Amino acid sequence: MRFYLLQAFAILFISSQIHAQAPQEILSKAYSKCQSITHGKYSLVVRKKYMTVKDTSVVAINTTFQKYPADTVHPLLFHSTESHNNGYTISILYTGKEFVRIFPHDSTAEIMQSTRWATKIQSSIQSFFFFRPLTDVKSALLQYDTADIHYSISFKGMDTLRNEPCYAINVIEIPELDSTNPISVIKIVYRYWIRTDNYLPIRYIVDYEAVMNNDTLHQHEDFTLTSSTFDTTIDKAPLLLSNDTTAPEWTLNTIHNDTLTLKDLKGKLILLDFFYRSCAPCLLAMPGMQSLHTRYHD
Repeated sequence: MRFYLLQAFAILFISSQIHAQAPQEILSKAYSKCQSITHGKYSLVVRKKYMTVKDTSVVAINTTFQKYPADTVHPLLFHSTESHNNGYTISILYTGKEFVRIFPHDSTAEIMQSTRWATKIQSSIQSFFFFRPLTDVKSALLQYDTADIHYSISFKGMDTLRNEPCYAINVIEIPELDSTNPISVIKIVYRYWIRTDNYLPIRYIVDYEAVMNNDTLHQHEDFTLTSSTFDTTIDKAPLLLSNDTTAPEWTLNTIHNDTLTLKDLKGKLILLDFFYRSCAPCLLAMPGMQSLHTRYHD
């Protein structure tokens, strides 16, 4: 009997704690949590149903990122791979100096320098999927002016996602109509799942309702984190072999049918370029290799 009384008390206590927090306060804590994260990696599944397309697109995404607000082109350094349910795969990389798009299906890549192609890089990045509460430097999706009559925020109860208890928060936006746009968005509904233990958002949905030529259109976007690791220690330099470590006596064949051995290179500074155009890791290394070539070509 005592056990059931304690259990009932615990449920009532948790419930009172939940209702003691306004939904605006939960969103504010989620915003602070996302702002505190500077780098990490995550896996994401995106389901998107466009207004004018019947089928739903499903995209699995793996992203490693580092926030870099000082960058004037894009304040996020990242490497991301998207795998679409139609078999299409693409990898993108932004280093702050170069933007690289890699197309594994035909082993090609496109590289744009940020000093020359800033506008195109910004436009290209916008076409890819990110978990914006985390990767947006200002976490814009979690900021709402409660005094703005265009927004209403409500607490929808508790839910469980990835075995994690979550707060469910809804935000309804009624945007101002744009008479110059043939498609008028009349309502946007944002739904958030925010972990109760650390206020990390792990899922959000955006539903659009629009009107075009007296027809009602709907668009659905669902972003769900499947795994994540944030603010892990980044090594400032690679680990080096200890002094007097014996190197292997390797031998390589060159493209000129000569033989290259470690013994012959003793005491020399050698830059080896193991590049093959169909090798994805080689393509990722291209910006670095170009930088080395520019610096040491003489």
